[in-house]
Amino acid sequence: MKKIIYIVRHGESQSQTGETQEYLNPDLSERGVAQAKRLEPLLRLCKPDLICLSTMQRAWKTYQHAAVSAAKIQFDTRLVECYPPEHYVPRLPIDVPDIAHADVHDAYAWEAPQRINAWWDEHRRSTYKKIMCFCHWNTASHLISAIMGNDLNNKKSYTPVDNASLSVLGLDTNNVPCMLVGNYTEHLNDLLDTHQEALGFLR
Repeated sequence: MKKIIYIVRHGESQSQTGETQEYLNPDLSERGVAQAKRLEPLLRLCKPDLICLSTMQRAWKTYQHAAVSAAKIQFDTRLVECYPPEHYVPRLPIDVPDIAHADVHDAYAWEAPQRINAWWDEHRRSTYKKIMCFCHWNTASHLISAIMGNDLNNKKSYTPVDNASLSVLGLDTNNVPCMLVGNYTEHLNDLLDTHQEALGFLR
């Protein structure tokens, strides 16, 4: 493969469990922390060159608990949850810890297709061979669609993306995209609630 993109959804959040009414930037639940820690042996095998983090704490805390490393770790506001801009702008600034290079895009006010397309346009041309993203259910679904060449402005369906799942996409030497792994959750076993419906739509 010429390029591999690893997409990791955050672990279960406290808004999913009902522990908080904070929908925009909730913390991980106790089970979400356990899910994130289960990622460590799986992600260690990936050996990414670049890790991109949403600035929402459920995403970057999943990264912390997964204990994966790369030559460069970068906050990227293009990877935040695909809410409309009006959800973010009144809440700015959103503070993040000093665990990665600072975001340089300030993309909170961008519409979701613009954010995701800009991220993929940059990174499909970048010199990084293996890129890992820690993001959200609909961000991950949008990324998968963009990488596979779909028009995000006419997006009519969503890829299932469960808590703490891993999806892997690639570009071959002819720049043809392919899905290598979709919504992998075998590492979670008892830590994924398979009885809930439409898991991907629960933040």
